[in-house]
Amino acid sequence: MAYFDISENPVYSEQIRKFEETDPGHADVFNDVVEKLVDNDAFLKNATVQLQEQTVELTSGKVDKTGDTMTGKLYLEQGSSVFVSNDNGDFDTGYIKIATITWNSLSTGYRLPISLTVNKRYGYTPITMSLYFFTASNEATRKSPLLRAWSFGETKTDVYVINPNGDWMTWEIYLNAYDGLNNNFVEIVDFKDSKVGSDHYVVEFHKNTYVETLPEGVRAETAVSNVLGRIDELGQKMAAIEAVWPHVMWDTGGWNPFTETAPASVINDKIGQNQEAGRNEN
Repeated sequence: MAYFDISENPVYSEQIRKFEETDPGHADVFNDVVEKLVDNDAFLKNATVQLQEQTVELTSGKVDKTGDTMTGKLYLEQGSSVFVSNDNGDFDTGYIKIATITWNSLSTGYRLPISLTVNKRYGYTPITMSLYFFTASNEATRKSPLLRAWSFGETKTDVYVINPNGDWMTWEIYLNAYDGLNNNFVEIVDFKDSKVGSDHYVVEFHKNTYVETLPEGVRAETAVSNVLGRIDELGQKMAAIEAVWPHVMWDTGGWNPFTETAPASVINDKIGQNQEAGRNEN
């Protein structure tokens, strides 16, 4: 029994002879046609193997878009963007619905935070929010989520997390829509959750969803609203301390540590006092 020879460099042919009624029934006639089909199969096989090798080479060390693990640092020349929540608004009041979080379980043990960072047009800095869910199957011990949101220098960073249905399974995140330009832009630049947590809830981001008023329902407990307010408060306290500084601290010879560099005499005097106190103790 003889076999067709497989060429090392087969050539693909689109011209395959069609049998005619007048063709003699001889093996040479059939073999000529079959040989071209064999060459075509060999050509396609070689192309497939080459494509597989190129795919492995091109994807080796790359992160799969469906999820993967990488090592080392990730460098992004143009930064990163998770989702554009709103880029076509025409309003200066109301609220932008950013996302909806739907739970499929209220069992305990999934108390892991969800973190969102958004860039808002006419904002001074990104707004970062951390949402911690107190999940519990027992309604008596169930609590509304704990919301922390902060932004340095921003004055319109109001973030709201609301459960409008009262079923504790669905929570909606809203951001104050004001931007001063009647053309709002909100881009989610960072989103983090955990593998354990994401097995039990689904996060859906919304595009150009605007409401004039917030829906009624249970609201998340707000822990921190604006770092700027905290800084102002701290500044006021420091000013109060500065005002009474000479009366509550050691005599500095008129030196104000809040506004002046310490003179050498003050430093030397203090060192001398410490040394003298040490000798007296001995």
